[in-house]
Amino acid sequence: MSKQTRSILAILSTDIPGYTQKTEEDESQAFSLIAKHRDIIEKHVSTLNGFTFKEMGDGTFNKFESVIDAARCAIKIQNEAIERELPLRVGVHLGDVLQEGDDILGIGVNIADRIQGLAKPGTIYISEDVFRQIKNQPDLNTIQIGEHELKGIKGKMTLHELIFNRDGTITERIEVTHKIQAHDEDGNKVEKEAPKNEFLKTLTMFYFDNKTDNSDLDWLQYGIPNACYYTLQQEKVIFMYEPYSMSENNTIDCLEIIDNSKSLNIPNSLKKKITNQQNKDYWISGSILNHNDGYCITTELYDAKLGKLLQTREFIADNLFTLIDNIALQLRYDLEIPTSHIESTNNLSISDIYTNNSKAFELYTKSKLGKEKASKEEFSKEAVQSVRNSIEDILKYDKEFPVIYMDLAQICLLLGHDDKRNEYLEKTMTLLYKCPEPLQYEIKGNYFRFVEKNPEKLIKLYELWAKLQPHNIKAHRELADAYHEIRDFDKLLEQLFIVFNMTPTDFFVLSNIVDIYISKNNFEYAKKLLEDYGSKYPENYKSYSKLGALYESMGEFKKAKEQYEIVSLIEPNSNDLTLAKIEAKFGEFDLAVNKLTNLYNRPNKTDEQKYHILRALSDIYYKIGQVKRSIDASEKAYQLKPT
Repeated sequence: MSKQTRSILAILSTDIPGYTQKTEEDESQAFSLIAKHRDIIEKHVSTLNGFTFKEMGDGTFNKFESVIDAARCAIKIQNEAIERELPLRVGVHLGDVLQEGDDILGIGVNIADRIQGLAKPGTIYISEDVFRQIKNQPDLNTIQIGEHELKGIKGKMTLHELIFNRDGTITERIEVTHKIQAHDEDGNKVEKEAPKNEFLKTLTMFYFDNKTDNSDLDWLQYGIPNACYYTLQQEKVIFMYEPYSMSENNTIDCLEIIDNSKSLNIPNSLKKKITNQQNKDYWISGSILNHNDGYCITTELYDAKLGKLLQTREFIADNLFTLIDNIALQLRYDLEIPTSHIESTNNLSISDIYTNNSKAFELYTKSKLGKEKASKEEFSKEAVQSVRNSIEDILKYDKEFPVIYMDLAQICLLLGHDDKRNEYLEKTMTLLYKCPEPLQYEIKGNYFRFVEKNPEKLIKLYELWAKLQPHNIKAHRELADAYHEIRDFDKLLEQLFIVFNMTPTDFFVLSNIVDIYISKNNFEYAKKLLEDYGSKYPENYKSYSKLGALYESMGEFKKAKEQYEIVSLIEPNSNDLTLAKIEAKFGEFDLAVNKLTNLYNRPNKTDEQKYHILRALSDIYYKIGQVKRSIDASEKAYQLKPT
């Protein structure tokens, strides 16, 4: 006998009213109704994470762990039944049931069946227990239909009807975007859609963890999150970074730690810290699991402020692109984006906008990891050219893979191959239709900057992007860079402050702001910004280091040294060179030389570190008239000069 277990489940019961009479009147027509019924149930129950555990003639019983999934499934079932002229009653109840193998028994099943029996054809009745679980869902609407006695059930139960529209949407269509009048890059007046703030969902996605023993699946740890990020950019009310895009937050200390450890197997405590530093509301993690046939992925969605697990999902599919589409779609539901919006949005499959070739997908993911590794380790033209060759080889599998051409253009920029860079940018423009809207702005921006060389058009493009997506940090960063290129420092500062207000922990942005005020000789305000940052984030040594450099440039060497000493307390040995050099500012040349010499002789010093020490020694020797020693130190430094 199978082991019996008790649990709380949502039970969805369906039935064709008057089926016995229909069988007597027209047996073939009755059988066709059964076929329709089974087709509809099979299509929707498993899609909404349910399981049909019993079929009884013209009725079915289906279980769901999520009440919301059960309610949404009931609407899909009833809506299609109406479209296909299948009379159907649906009832949903949440209650205590007994599981024995695949079968479900108990009072909860009986109540769901009794509720369905009271429903009118074409309607969905739910119990009070279900209503309490879904009443705060903005896109699930109900009306109370009063108290009813259920056969065999003691006492009366309050029932509700789940309301839905006949066009497939749930209750009323909820508008999550609004129209904005703006001008495009050509100066033409356009009407665009922008998300309403109250529906905006901000998300950090972490790379997945390979929980199998199969290292051949390691690339999926990066490939699936990156592909999910790519397709989710189609959703106007979701804002997220590319998983571990260091260009977005390259000064957040915990991100640097993760980056060095390949961004895998990160504890939830650190994920919470990262997500909060990015000012995101949620984070999502995933795992790759063993499966006999196809792929198996589990995902976990967390509330970032509370660190609370909101939803766990399992996805199984033979086709990798189908799997990615399912993850992205389910995430939109789990983020509680109104269902009416999700079901009315014509988002394309990842295979339509990214690549439909699994080999190209795998090779691109692996080449991207190689590209990041080359940029983080020793930079050389040979290493970059090798990455370029591997990426170009992917075109054999898919010549219409848009991000391939974007990456090749970037690599050619690094190599100084301008003609080839422009060729790739022009190809990317022909594939613009395949790209999500935020990516289209990036592609156009590079085209206007490098091919057309039109800064005015570039600025108009990014102004439009920032207006439509004021929450998108990348849009404001790009606009800031465009203003910097034309030396409009007032507008540059305006955009940098917008970015800094959205990511107040990002010292890199603050440093840029401080540099502008220093260039304007506004040292006092630059100093105030650094002091304010240090008081808010006392563990970040970078503000003290920057403030020390500011004091040093102002000739206040004692205050500079105080700041550098604070840096050493937070990050020991991180600025020994700076502390040694500043002794010369007090006229303590012998002390400075001794400190620098001791630093040079320490074990484990890299050639680059030795180079900077020798340069400092050369400068000091020259100042105190020891020219020969200055030249000797300079020659040694030249031999170690970084390439």
